[in-house]
Amino acid sequence: MDFRYLILNRVKLYSVTNNFDCVICNEKYSHYIFCNNKKCKKSMCKSCFSLQTNSQLDYDNLNKFVKNKSKIVCSFCEFPYDDVIVCNNINKELNIKFDKLKKDLVIAQQQKKETKKIKHVNYICENILTLKTPCCQSTLLDFEGCFAIKCYNCTKYFCGWCLNYNSDGSLSCHTHVLNCKSSLNKNEYFYDNNDLYEIHKKK
Repeated sequence: MDFRYLILNRVKLYSVTNNFDCVICNEKYSHYIFCNNKKCKKSMCKSCFSLQTNSQLDYDNLNKFVKNKSKIVCSFCEFPYDDVIVCNNINKELNIKFDKLKKDLVIAQQQKKETKKIKHVNYICENILTLKTPCCQSTLLDFEGCFAIKCYNCTKYFCGWCLNYNSDGSLSCHTHVLNCKSSLNKNEYFYDNNDLYEIHKKK
């Protein structure tokens, strides 16, 4: 079936050639655009329809336009008009404005998704793949072989095996390290610190 025939028939669903009163200006016109909501069916002349469309495309109403999923809606019931109907009943300038705004919103939504992905990746890198000190959540940098580690930021001591225990005193932390359930070298303070990253990577 010819595409133009389909378009014209879709327009007929919204437009009529009889004389009706416009609900906005109350004037009688031969060409009207109807709301396709059966409970509304408000009729509007092309001039008022254009004013309504222009208002909804205004950047001050951008949030509402986004909420309406980039659709021009009936001012009375907010039922969406088909894009074909809108484009066939507004002038060239408004058509360009309508098309540009829809494209801008698509780009903005794509950028928002990309930003969200980047934030998610950054969160994983900073909070999951990066070890943090249990005392103040600072990034755990390289350290000497003793697993009773002193935080470079808050100077508290914590266990490098479990990353849970922390203390203000060196002695209590060293005592914990000797008996830590997560330790791979019981009763010893020192071990290859590279193992720390391997252990917590598996966790």
